[in-house]
Amino acid sequence: MEHGIGPARARELIRQYVPSVVADHLALLPHPGWGGDSDAFLVDHRWIFRFPRSCDVQQHLAVEVCLLPRLAYRVRIPIPRFSYVVLGDDGLPRFVGYAAIPGEPLRRSDLERLDRCAFDSLSRQMGRFLRVLHETPVEEAMACGVEPPSGDARDRWEQRRADLRRHVFPLLAADERRWVEQRFNAFLADPRLYDARTTLCHGDLTGDHILYDAATNRLGIIDFGDVCIGDPAGDFVWRDEYGEDFFRAALTHYGHPEDATLPDRVAFCLDRLPLAEISYGVEIGREDYVAEGSLRLRERMRATGAGSV
Repeated sequence: MEHGIGPARARELIRQYVPSVVADHLALLPHPGWGGDSDAFLVDHRWIFRFPRSCDVQQHLAVEVCLLPRLAYRVRIPIPRFSYVVLGDDGLPRFVGYAAIPGEPLRRSDLERLDRCAFDSLSRQMGRFLRVLHETPVEEAMACGVEPPSGDARDRWEQRRADLRRHVFPLLAADERRWVEQRFNAFLADPRLYDARTTLCHGDLTGDHILYDAATNRLGIIDFGDVCIGDPAGDFVWRDEYGEDFFRAALTHYGHPEDATLPDRVAFCLDRLPLAEISYGVEIGREDYVAEGSLRLRERMRATGAGSV
């Protein structure tokens, strides 16, 4: 297991194990957001090769290798289709390669430039992708190693709050702690919110993982490393990034009118995102992540009408 490699070593491994790929040109891809579980390279302007940095990431990648082919024939937008899977002696993926998906991360400014027809097309693509993903039998995901949530739903949420109190609250101001407690209390007061249906989920569907190809007006989805079985509301955390019009339009194509509390659960997911960023920053010793999460927490408080903060 190699804990981070550069282009020279990546080229050597690709040429050794995938001789059909020339690997003359390698460009290290950035790790947007909080990431960097794998080193990823754009190879010869057409392939993406990913090299996991730890054994845990290898295990998650093994789940992707099993699961994504099962999803690829169902969804109508591009997702990674592994053409090359190189296994180590332990049977886990040492690295993988797939044809690069066209596009750049979708931004709100992209949506604002579109005419109504193109906007509706993207919202339809997003809504239908999520519908198909969330309707995938969880048994298929479990067969690939995705673990379902265990125990009582309320207990799981109380444990999450306890973790925040232990690791994040010491860094928060008094009004921030009160706001977080109020949001958790409101959420846990309604079983329809904390004990919602569970589905197969992408697990990290932020704008960095939603690609937009302007030439074809098509979306593509990447980075399924956090795939899980959980509340489907978590896969709508792009709501703030893209705005209410896109969110509501995508919901129309998503369907599931029986899931009436989904918008409220999405809002609670958005409330927790800054706290997750702060927690992650504490865990890995990144003060910049803590600072960014703190800034986003104040923004979220203002957005939810928490008064002058």
